[in-house]
Amino acid sequence: MNNNNQNKDYTLYKDVKISNTNYYINPYNFISLEDKPQREKASNRRGNLNGYIKCSLTTKTPVMIPDTQNVVVNNNHNTYQFFNYQEKRNGYTVPVIPGSEIRGMLRSDYETFTNSCMSTLSEDISFISRTNNRNGKNPGILVKNKDGKWTLYKAKRYALHTSRGEEGKNSQKNNEIVYAVDKDNKITIDKKEYKTGDIIDFNYKEIEGTKKLKNGKEIKFKANYALKIIGKTIPNEKNNSSSVLSGILFIGETGGNKKQDSIHDSIFVKSNLAENIKDLDDEVKKLQAIYDVYNDKGINQKIRGNNKTWYAGYDIKNLKELPVWYSTPVNGHTYLSLASIGKEAYHKKIQDLVGDYMPCIDREKICDACYLFGFVSNDDSDSSKIRISDAVYNLSDNPYDKQITIKELASPHIANATFYSLFSANTNIDEYPKSFDFNYDNMIYTDPKTNKLISKPIDDITIRGRKHYWHYYDQANIISNVKNERNCTITPVKSETKFEFKIYFNNITQKDLKKLVAVINLKCSSNYSAKLAHKIGKGKPLGLGSCILNVDNIYIRNISLTNNGVKYELKDYNSCFNDSKIDEIYLDNTFNMDTISMKEALRIYDLNYIKDTYFSENSIFYNKVKFQYPIGEKNNQENSMNWFMLNKSTNMRDAYIIAILPKIINGKNDNPKDLLLSKYIK
Repeated sequence: MNNNNQNKDYTLYKDVKISNTNYYINPYNFISLEDKPQREKASNRRGNLNGYIKCSLTTKTPVMIPDTQNVVVNNNHNTYQFFNYQEKRNGYTVPVIPGSEIRGMLRSDYETFTNSCMSTLSEDISFISRTNNRNGKNPGILVKNKDGKWTLYKAKRYALHTSRGEEGKNSQKNNEIVYAVDKDNKITIDKKEYKTGDIIDFNYKEIEGTKKLKNGKEIKFKANYALKIIGKTIPNEKNNSSSVLSGILFIGETGGNKKQDSIHDSIFVKSNLAENIKDLDDEVKKLQAIYDVYNDKGINQKIRGNNKTWYAGYDIKNLKELPVWYSTPVNGHTYLSLASIGKEAYHKKIQDLVGDYMPCIDREKICDACYLFGFVSNDDSDSSKIRISDAVYNLSDNPYDKQITIKELASPHIANATFYSLFSANTNIDEYPKSFDFNYDNMIYTDPKTNKLISKPIDDITIRGRKHYWHYYDQANIISNVKNERNCTITPVKSETKFEFKIYFNNITQKDLKKLVAVINLKCSSNYSAKLAHKIGKGKPLGLGSCILNVDNIYIRNISLTNNGVKYELKDYNSCFNDSKIDEIYLDNTFNMDTISMKEALRIYDLNYIKDTYFSENSIFYNKVKFQYPIGEKNNQENSMNWFMLNKSTNMRDAYIIAILPKIINGKNDNPKDLLLSKYIK
């Protein structure tokens, strides 16, 4: 990004003001992946140590583990109590942290420090985002045969004039009928309902002409219009009228920012077989994933607070013929979509981006974390060597903080390549052409010599790494003054609340036990000053969930046969091993802390790094930084979505990317300012 203009308060790039005084720290970042996980046979890892670890968990910020089975819903707003078993003590309900919550947290941390696989990844993950090909897609029709296999046909699109008016009445404009689409995405004519996928007869017109562009240039155009829906096509009955065609109705998404009189839905008329289409059944699965994204209320803000379904009636599972938009093969690939310029699923799959870090699937090749915590694949499995009890609160004082309504928690947008990917453009955007954009499959730019759009496949792109949240808490920054479907009300436990739990282990080695203890404690020797902490529960992006775990003691269980029967012994760790003591097990004498990933871990796990660096009164950033997703201001409306919309252009003729997510540590010349993202204004 090159600056066009600059003053004291902001830098002007294109028509976007980039603030020089208002900054944000994104709540999450990524710990880099190393070369690959080390794997070996599960049988080679087996040990003979059995026993349990006595642990404590102390909250360092408010922590919330919601009881999702007993949620109170009022006007689509959820109110949660802390998880509990309805045990009463001194007038309050005793909070409990389920062992499964602690297990999930510890497994994630153990994977990070042991450079293990990423066990939560799935081959079914699709990277879905709005296309950056502004030329649009072609209309087509998918046809399913009796064996469930799909074939793609070309189609001619006829524009059907529609509205999204509340009155639900059809009207007339010139010689077209304007059909009202109701909240269920249906059109009603003479008490008969029409929906996406219906095969209908309709009157039409096709016109050719010229039109003048804003720059005065005249261009030729062709347009096809559906004038009137006659009715549903009767199977095996041919309509011989020259002014009547039969096609598939396609009612799209809501009108968005379009004026009501400019909305056109579609009727697709089938033509010839589309050529050079590969792996179509796979592409239809991705199309289903795109449909699911449109109807995910955690992602699509326009359907929150109502019962609307986008593309309602688009039933991939049951319909035999479906209208679709498709691109001609690019770099050997075809993209299917629900709109001409809409969301598409990239062809790169998660395994293409993470390689050897995909979850373990074979006991003959198993990583550290999968041996200790277990794994299940389609063809194999290995049992967990540890079991974690619930963490219980044993004191008499009321542990609860006051009830609060928190701000909205956004769903992850893994298709956002500028934040989730690691590509050479993320190192230095200035080295790329002026009009430039990229996604997981391609980079697209305008050739400065020919002014033509160039699309090239990307091979050297990976995901950024393991996602982790920074530690920082400011209650004033998390509270919402409104209650709606997008946020919730919670009652967390206070900071400095102490829970106790046990971790039982079976058949592990002393080496694996020491690794587990090091990850539980997150302590370093005197060579490191950082105080590290874990994250657990709900609200991590808002700063909730910071906690410190401590190994209070370890007990080794020995069972042996004697003349008198079975002898059972339970000894503490320190009496069993002369070469190792519990309080001498550190991260830095258990793992290699000189790698890039471990240096990043030391920073993002640091309980005080953000507070000391950016929010202390001695900091040069004091009162200039907020800990939250970055905010963009567009048309006097401030929200995070506006920041991401302003951060990159969707017009490929004038493309740009302003910023990418900074790394945790930005090279040798690491500067705290490098972690900040600016506010955008337009």
